[in-house]
Amino acid sequence: MNEQDLIKSTISNLTEQLQQVKSWLEERKMQVGDSLDSWKKFMQLYEHIRNWSNEKTAFLAEPLKLATLVEARQKVNDYTLAVKSCKHINKNLGEMAKELEIIAATSSNTSDLQDKFDEVEELKTEVEGNLIERVRKGV
Repeated sequence: MNEQDLIKSTISNLTEQLQQVKSWLEERKMQVGDSLDSWKKFMQLYEHIRNWSNEKTAFLAEPLKLATLVEARQKVNDYTLAVKSCKHINKNLGEMAKELEIIAATSSNTSDLQDKFDEVEELKTEVEGNLIERVRKGV
């Protein structure tokens, strides 16, 4: 093999290696983009669950003033709807867990996000328990 063929062969090998590196970089770029999208969705769900929790906590703190049967029925209906909203929040928590898994696949440290997840899960559990208890007691 002469020097010219050796140079061509080296250039060809380097070109292939650069293409492989480029491919790896593109793949990693897509993973990071997916992770950023998941982070955004995670934070949106986090805020949604916190807002729900604050709203239901305020609802539970409202004094029960039931002067008429119509008011009592309305309050029972309000509590029933509040309890049913827990199902939607449980789905949101499931989505948050999936997004956290996606983020963890590309990030070395997700402890802050895990703390946020644990926080809203605890808030949801507390609010849901209070709502269910209030409904069982007949509001």
